[in-house]
Amino acid sequence: MEFYRAEILMEHLKDWSEKEQKQRKKEEENQTSSMNGYDMGSMQRNANQMMKNSTPTMPSMPKMGSFKM
Repeated sequence: MEFYRAEILMEHLKDWSEKEQKQRKKEEENQTSSMNGYDMGSMQRNANQMMKNSTPTMPSMPKMGSFKM
């Protein structure tokens, strides 16, 4: 009896695994088709340009001149 339970369980796991693989493949196809509409090179250039423009600069320290202690 236990052998048949194990066999049925293995069949269910196999079916579940196949369904999961089909779902993942479908999601990957959807992702690749949606990414084809984007120009990754221009997106990278835009991101780099934005990073260059937003980089903060260090302010210069004021000169103390003839400061004595």
